[in-house]
Amino acid sequence: MAIMYPESIDFLGDDRLAEKEVFCHLKTLNDDYSIFHSVDWTGKGFQSECDFVIFHAKKGFITL
Repeated sequence: MAIMYPESIDFLGDDRLAEKEVFCHLKTLNDDYSIFHSVDWTGKGFQSECDFVIFHAKKGFITL
């Protein structure tokens, strides 16, 4: 099972059911993967959020 940060997103409301479903599917990846939920992106002149950052030590990372 993938390493999830946070371990659960049960605190999210029903208006984010799709996000919860994606979280559950990503959780089934093997433990070579670390999944970060709700990552803040900030830079010069902007601020945003990434729903998921999926990291693998050999394959790199992808944002979703």
